[in-house]
Amino acid sequence: MIILIPAYEPGKALVDLVEALAHVTVVVVDDGSGPDYAPVFAMVRARGVEVLSYPTNRGKGAALKSGFAHIAQRYPGHSVVCADSDGQHRPADI
Repeated sequence: MIILIPAYEPGKALVDLVEALAHVTVVVVDDGSGPDYAPVFAMVRARGVEVLSYPTNRGKGAALKSGFAHIAQRYPGHSVVCADSDGQHRPADI
């Protein structure tokens, strides 16, 4: 199972979430959050998470589409679960 998380201007909740999901593969899509959020994405990458990035915000739908395409190419045949980057979904529910 792959967890796909689209993220726009995330906070520490994203880092906490990927830490709690360390036992599964996680792909995060930075939807044009900008340089102010680079430290958050660096912390996520440091935890072994793949981060795809856009230079400008394209919207959650575009982030999901590109994330699904990446996962289909890199992890063919795996199931995908989507989660929000703000802590809305508890790791146990994911």
